[in-house]
Amino acid sequence: MCREARLSVIGADVGGSSALLASPLHRRFLLEVRELAVLGWPQTVTSVVGFAPRIFLLSAVAHLPEGELLVGAAGIGSMVCNVSQLMLIRSSTFGAAPGWECTLFVASGLCGGGAAACAVTAAIPICTTVFVCEFLLVFGWGLAACNRIGNLLGEGKGQEARFSGGVALVAASLSSITLAAVVVSNRRRIATFFVEGESEEAAAVLETTVSLMPVTTLYSVLATLAPGWSQQVLFGLGADLRAPATLNIFAFFAVGVPGGSLLAYRFGMGVQGIWLGLVAAIGLVVVGQHAHLARTTDWPEMARVARARALQREGAEATEGDAVALARAKEPPDPKRDGDDGLETLGTQCSRL
Repeated sequence: MCREARLSVIGADVGGSSALLASPLHRRFLLEVRELAVLGWPQTVTSVVGFAPRIFLLSAVAHLPEGELLVGAAGIGSMVCNVSQLMLIRSSTFGAAPGWECTLFVASGLCGGGAAACAVTAAIPICTTVFVCEFLLVFGWGLAACNRIGNLLGEGKGQEARFSGGVALVAASLSSITLAAVVVSNRRRIATFFVEGESEEAAAVLETTVSLMPVTTLYSVLATLAPGWSQQVLFGLGADLRAPATLNIFAFFAVGVPGGSLLAYRFGMGVQGIWLGLVAAIGLVVVGQHAHLARTTDWPEMARVARARALQREGAEATEGDAVALARAKEPPDPKRDGDDGLETLGTQCSRL
């Protein structure tokens, strides 16, 4: 009797879990994830494929004879390319990318204390290359949210656009945290992909990279929540970007870089201190941008405005198209253009479609 009761309870629990998984909200969530994945994966693949040659170039330089002495120079070039790519795909507009690019120049002041101190000029480009790769792997969720929100607002679906943005945030956060756990747990193996050699310099670069990578990975996770999501939502909303841009510039150049320099030199935390300052800056950006979105975004009103603009644009295009068609109808037939029997005109229009 007791066993039957326990089985009944277990069956009820399983049934309740199945009902939860089959709930309309769960189905809606999964459908939205699928829509976002379809929109985001092409950009993710394109970005990663375009970024891959820099990873292999930096690794190849490190494996050349005396490569540990060249990896710093190669890393500087790779780091500049990293910033350029992020700027081009709009993920780090508002001044975010130049903020962490400054770390290489700030950290150069640490040189002079032996091989371990100068290793930072090679370790920073390696860590930034890894964290940019992490960022690009999950950035598709933010880009998809940007496009999806814009489309839904144009259809007048404000609440659906808000739900899509929330789904993208959950998906991006879980993807970024999972990837970060993989990177941190395998950071020494990843570092050896870029550093090879038995010299004192190579050992210093390897250890510095291994110790710094958890901090830069934390930065990447937080960047997924701001440049990777909230800024893309702002783009999709067509919102006023002056306040978020001001916040980014203040966070990085008034808090991040000065605070990191203070931690590095005043409190002796070295390169980890520099990047902890940037982590504080990106954390401030995350809190500020998410608060800005919550405070200023009226989703139904944004949908109404976007729908009105879309209808106005469609009306203008329709009016212009009617005018062109009317003008063409008044022209005399042209056999060279329309064909002898008029059928080629239809074929030409279909080919344009």
